[in-house]
Amino acid sequence: MMRRILAADVNADVKGLDEVAGMLQELRDAWQEVFYGNREAVPKVTPQLSEPGTGKVPSPMYG
Repeated sequence: MMRRILAADVNADVKGLDEVAGMLQELRDAWQEVFYGNREAVPKVTPQLSEPGTGKVPSPMYG
């Protein structure tokens, strides 16, 4: 990839830079898939300060 960037720079080849940009996009997408995996499929959970159905705030549990 570095050679392609250098060659594109020396020859003022915009197509070469577009080619490298496409490769970098693919790499970024692949790493995002690895890092985030299936997180989007998991429903978001909103924390609750009160006990469900009662409206009461639970007492803290200490030692």
